[in-house]
Amino acid sequence: MPWVLIVAALVVVVAGVGRAEPAANPMPVGVDVAGSKKYIYDDPVAQDAFEQIGFDFLMHHFWGAPTVEDVDRLDRWAAQHGHSFLINQENSPSGREPGDPTLYRKPGGFFQPPPEYVQRCLATPRFLGFCFDECEHWICNGIWVTAARSFEPHFYDAEGDTLEGAYAGNLLNLQTLMERVFPGFAKRAGEPGQTPVVGTESVLPDLQHLFARAGLVQMPKLLKETITPVTLAMAMGAAKQYGVQHWTSVDLWGMPGYPGHSPEELRSALLISYWTGAERTYIENFSYQGSLYAAKDGQAELSAYGRVARQFIREYLPGHPRQLRFEEFAPEVIIVRFPDSDWGQENPGPWIRRNLYGASNLVPDEETRYWLKVWHVVSHGTIPTLALNYNTPLGIPYRVLFPANNVAVYDHTAADPELYRSARLVFLVGKRVEPECLAALQALAEAGLTVVSTSRLAPRELSGVGPEGYAVHPTGSGRWIVTDDVTLPAVRDLLAPCLGRPDELRYVFGDAEVVFTAPSDPAQVQVAVREL
Repeated sequence: MPWVLIVAALVVVVAGVGRAEPAANPMPVGVDVAGSKKYIYDDPVAQDAFEQIGFDFLMHHFWGAPTVEDVDRLDRWAAQHGHSFLINQENSPSGREPGDPTLYRKPGGFFQPPPEYVQRCLATPRFLGFCFDECEHWICNGIWVTAARSFEPHFYDAEGDTLEGAYAGNLLNLQTLMERVFPGFAKRAGEPGQTPVVGTESVLPDLQHLFARAGLVQMPKLLKETITPVTLAMAMGAAKQYGVQHWTSVDLWGMPGYPGHSPEELRSALLISYWTGAERTYIENFSYQGSLYAAKDGQAELSAYGRVARQFIREYLPGHPRQLRFEEFAPEVIIVRFPDSDWGQENPGPWIRRNLYGASNLVPDEETRYWLKVWHVVSHGTIPTLALNYNTPLGIPYRVLFPANNVAVYDHTAADPELYRSARLVFLVGKRVEPECLAALQALAEAGLTVVSTSRLAPRELSGVGPEGYAVHPTGSGRWIVTDDVTLPAVRDLLAPCLGRPDELRYVFGDAEVVFTAPSDPAQVQVAVREL
């Protein structure tokens, strides 16, 4: 079998014979300018750094109201240098404009640019789209979370509602927003390579399926406080289930502050983005606290982070063309759960609230929290059962790589058998599952699939767990394993053949197997690509 071994900037290829290679699938790399003191079109030093590194596109943060003049100047800069741009609403009060209650149900505050602004953006081919910054964070912790102000709801005010009502209210308002303010954007999100789109970058592993269902491109944050296989399983699973594009954001913030990650970790996150099929990726931040460059004698002097970005863009990418594509993602271990917004939040303070969907009456329980145990099992015990993000203290040092074997997360509506074509193992957990999804899993189990379910969600005739805490129910050529404690040693032994190696993060795209390891240094990820 042909192998491609990629170790940081090293590649060794043993090529196949007599095969036509598919077309290369490049990954444009951009940069986020949150925290910059000047707009790039007013900052010659920033422009110098942008060109030195070789970025393709810019994530532009505007201040104050969105103006056509700002887009005009941004577009002139982009046209002059052959670049493109997205617009991010994070830094502006306009990103928190109250929704009209005659148009939206119990709305909170969110970005609703006027039609003339959207039309001006659409008038240039250099416009890639809009980005809603950390939507899931704002839904759960308020639209002023980064300003440490009192809680105000985002798309939907879930106070006093049920979990199902909170999900439905957010979905309704998001769909209404996309139809009224961003017509056509959701359709393009479902077409690989097409722009402009609306995307949402996520720092917490929750609600990605809600956004994908509304037609938003997934932009999960790597590094930051994230656990890599969890955030990728959420975003990649949501993108696959709802057919939207998959991008990534490599964010240098971390629990120690900024920068919270090393240049080696930046390089590793870029490699992971590339070899998990991201259509685009971008680095946050550009110049905040001198992260990628500093001004010296009127020119940009690249930092160690800037040099890593330049080497990756100018040397690594041209030297390592990829053929794999995200649309061919073929997960083998799948977690099916209702989007309840629980990721293990247990660190109350100015940034994190313990409740769900931002509602004081909605709190985590054993059912919403059960998937933490699943991740503990599929990661070979390396992810603690405390939480799925470092914003809850995990008691372990940060690491880029955790083991997991080709995992995706789908939501409670995932009834299409095609979504499970490559699956070997499915976990059914959480608050609810749609009847159509349960029926699909029953049919798939008859055909050979192993489904591990809590007693609450299992088919009625299989709901007992037995005196040992689990029960195995053969069905057709497959089986159901019903348990309310997936961490039981006997259950883990049953699942072991599907869980992969304890030192690998593995994915499959079509006939390509991608394996990430970190054998010598947890910050330095190595990548091997093999044809299956």
